[in-house]
Amino acid sequence: MKSIKKVFIFIVIFALAYFAWNTYTAKDLVDIYPCKIKVFRIDSQLSKIDSSNVLSVLNEIKLLHADAFVYYLKNHLSMNFNEFDSKMVDEMLKYVSYSEVFDFQKRINTKFGNIKELISEFEIAFGRYSYFFKDSAVPQKILIVNSFNSYGIDRYSDNLIIGIDQYLGKDFPGDRYNYISKRSDLVYILPDALEYWMSSTFYKDDYNNFLDEMIYKGKIMYTISLLLPEYEDYKLLRFSQDDLLWCEEYEYEIWNEILEMDVLYDNNLKKVRSFFFDAPFTKGMPKESPARLAYWVGYRIIQSYVKNNDISMNDMLLDEDSQSILLNSKYLPNAKK
Repeated sequence: MKSIKKVFIFIVIFALAYFAWNTYTAKDLVDIYPCKIKVFRIDSQLSKIDSSNVLSVLNEIKLLHADAFVYYLKNHLSMNFNEFDSKMVDEMLKYVSYSEVFDFQKRINTKFGNIKELISEFEIAFGRYSYFFKDSAVPQKILIVNSFNSYGIDRYSDNLIIGIDQYLGKDFPGDRYNYISKRSDLVYILPDALEYWMSSTFYKDDYNNFLDEMIYKGKIMYTISLLLPEYEDYKLLRFSQDDLLWCEEYEYEIWNEILEMDVLYDNNLKKVRSFFFDAPFTKGMPKESPARLAYWVGYRIIQSYVKNNDISMNDMLLDEDSQSILLNSKYLPNAKK
């Protein structure tokens, strides 16, 4: 998935969240009202296009979604046009005529014909998000699209764009690498959406090295664990259950290998890409390891930091000194006997 980097002012948002983070209880989470989000099935609308109605359908969608729709067409479907002109119409007719697009949409209709329960989960999660981060925007609209195998989650302004085809799981057409196939399980869609929304809101351009990025990911994971308390850790991390068991079994070895690799203060994140992005495994670790190990290690460090320090959630989120967080976390996994 793409990373949208957006500088923001931590102090304003998290200071307003201070009271909520430090006074909520499990009962509060139940009592928080879901936020209402309008949902639009762009995938279904486009699938009904033919030469007789193409202009009316496109104008109807444009009227409701304006620039977000154009963004989707250009960035997800790679269409090349300037205005809603004859070139754009030709590209759309060509797109809907592809047999692969038809196959994708047929599978989407079968698996996601009714998404009321899924949207209800989104509204509950973002209701909690809105409660905790009162000055931060929540999605005003969810645009369900057939991304044609481009992006699972994206954002345009206050629109959350979901490439629903990316969550077809075993129903995805054609062959894919096993690690990609595992990540397409529908159970991961809500953690994916929350991470992307938070990252596109809160990410700063000046994270300098592996440790900064790992601590940032740990904070995001810890926050999502509070927003989705009913989710098991493997779902939050988008691991399989076996992946998480492997991490827990070899936590000591994982941490020591990271230290041996001498990457904590390395600012060339391309060398350690598989620590943060999907891959067959994490490079430098055994092939049994899951990719994105920095998410799990960062999460464990933040868990330890919160446990071992009398610190508010607000102060933890505001603290950008990754070295201090690591030292004060007292994170030191024990070797298995």
